[in-house]
Amino acid sequence: MAKLDSLFNIRGKVGDLIFFERNGQSFVKKNTGGFVNGKSHDHPNTKAAQQRFKEVATFVGRFKKAINPLIWRQKDGTFHNQLVSFFSKVRKQSDQENLYLALKQAYEERRLQQLKLNKNSKLYPLDCSYSLEKNSLVISMYLLRSCAQKHPNSCLEISFAWMQCDESLELDLVNLQYFYFPLSEKEKPLHQIELQLREEALSSVGFAFPIVSVTVVYQPHASSGAAHPYHFTLTTIL
Repeated sequence: MAKLDSLFNIRGKVGDLIFFERNGQSFVKKNTGGFVNGKSHDHPNTKAAQQRFKEVATFVGRFKKAINPLIWRQKDGTFHNQLVSFFSKVRKQSDQENLYLALKQAYEERRLQQLKLNKNSKLYPLDCSYSLEKNSLVISMYLLRSCAQKHPNSCLEISFAWMQCDESLELDLVNLQYFYFPLSEKEKPLHQIELQLREEALSSVGFAFPIVSVTVVYQPHASSGAAHPYHFTLTTIL
């Protein structure tokens, strides 16, 4: 709002004009920036960008809620913004008409797999791999050894599930399974571990993708606290 100091001294915005003072002189310029300008706000590109952001924000809220059984110990305050950035990039890199089709395309092209969803984790997604043919999860020897070195006498929790997504971006976490491995510097694993997963029928509506979370915990049960809820927890799509 403009401020009138005198009849000839106006400061602020009047319509599409901005009055201001600099070095003792009065200036006026046309306001052309941001959403203050009604024409910019109503531009088709602006509206399309707003719609894309709304779509991503809605999906991220549902995604975080759906994977809560996997990540409830995680204490990374930036995780929400990381997810928004991750899925916004997926949407931006696609020429599909909506986020559902963009996600489906990205998964089929293997652009979602084995990436850190929580970037501050010191664990590496490539240490976890899934075989669709065998329905098995492989955990590398390096992952077990590195966790044992940092947190001896604790446990490694591996939680696995399928995330189902339909065309309305509704999400459902199914076939959740937990596995536990004791960590010890003295008893170092000599080779990788292959976990045979329980099979469960998936919905034919939409598409589904496997997701895994790795967390160092104190005790081998689902309610145990995390040894380090910031760096030593990892969530990734397989």
